[in-house]
Amino acid sequence: MLSNILRLLGHSLGGKPYPETATAAYFAKTLGAAMAGRIGSYVAEGANSSVLSDLSTQGVQNKWQSRPYFEKHHGGQIGMFGDLSLWRADQMCRFGEVLALLDTINWEWGHFGTKASPTWLRHVVTVWLGDNPKNRAEPVSSLLAVVQEGGLGEDAALDIVFSRAASNYSTNNSLSCFTGVETWMQDNADAIGTAATKVAAAVREEVAVTVGRFGLQSLYFPFLLDMATGNAKGARTAARQALTGVDAATLAPVMA
Repeated sequence: MLSNILRLLGHSLGGKPYPETATAAYFAKTLGAAMAGRIGSYVAEGANSSVLSDLSTQGVQNKWQSRPYFEKHHGGQIGMFGDLSLWRADQMCRFGEVLALLDTINWEWGHFGTKASPTWLRHVVTVWLGDNPKNRAEPVSSLLAVVQEGGLGEDAALDIVFSRAASNYSTNNSLSCFTGVETWMQDNADAIGTAATKVAAAVREEVAVTVGRFGLQSLYFPFLLDMATGNAKGARTAARQALTGVDAATLAPVMA
């Protein structure tokens, strides 16, 4: 709490905004203070965009990717996004953009989402949530704001929420990382049902399981019915299981 007060106080007194200083600190050890400062300026307000060209060079990328394993997975992450009120969605997008230039993702493990999601989104969500020492769940609305700011659709959010978490392989989704998912799914059933047709079968399967868990079968009936006759075995089985909870009123037109 005190650290947040000091951050806000420093900004009000003319200091640099927290996203700028936090970003600079994140990159400084590996890339040096000068380049890290330019990155911080770009992330905070889109200034110094020429730094993106420098980040695209092989030498800088090699330097970033050669960090020790512990730094790759832990260094600088704890507390980075500890208070989202200090960050705007566009700043989080640019932070992910920088990381995407420095490091491509060629595997599924260790990051949120799947290869269907843009690299920048997977990077920023992984830094945001991937090493949370308190296992604090964050509002799904914050993820949706970043997705929207980045020009993506609901399918990108589904790919994050309903794929494995970066550091928890015991489940096949990241629901425990977010709050407000049930309300989001209830209020946006048509959009989510349509978007879910664009994601991988494993993600659709998790969506169907969650629809059943939340008791939203009637809202997602067309989506479940279509998936129940699909080719993907896991998704088909999950949809059929969820359909067992559909109420009689929803079933009546189909059974007539």
